[in-house]
Amino acid sequence: MSKVPMHLRRSLARLRVRLNRRRVPTSSYHHPMDRILLGFDGSNAAWDALDKAAHLAKLSGAAVGIVHVAPVERANHLTEPLRAAQEALHVRGIEASTFAVFGDPVEEIRRLALDGEFDTIVLGSRPRGALRRLVDGSIALRLASDAPVTVIIARSG
Repeated sequence: MSKVPMHLRRSLARLRVRLNRRRVPTSSYHHPMDRILLGFDGSNAAWDALDKAAHLAKLSGAAVGIVHVAPVERANHLTEPLRAAQEALHVRGIEASTFAVFGDPVEEIRRLALDGEFDTIVLGSRPRGALRRLVDGSIALRLASDAPVTVIIARSG
């Protein structure tokens, strides 16, 4: 193992100091967050996303909308998760509007984000195997790849 000459170590130290001076502190970065859309299906991952959305809403004062997307055959179970999520946010002092929608979750959440002028989408993501992710895809990842607004994925577990 060779030793690094002293003059190179000093040069590297000076370079590190210069680079550290140029860094923008993360606290100075501000993403305007006025309206948050929470994708909610009642799963554990969705509850983690609700926690993240509540935290962000408290910090930014943003309005929150909760959307639950279901296939037509599950129409009678559509409002149960929405009521639970709305009540959980109400307990935390956050009022939220709700949206019950039928169809493909990715398309409907994308459409609602644009129509409702939401600037951030918060979703949960469950850990899955590589094969299942390949076959089914992930709603969160599909939305994040081409959503018209910022997407925050709250990891479950």
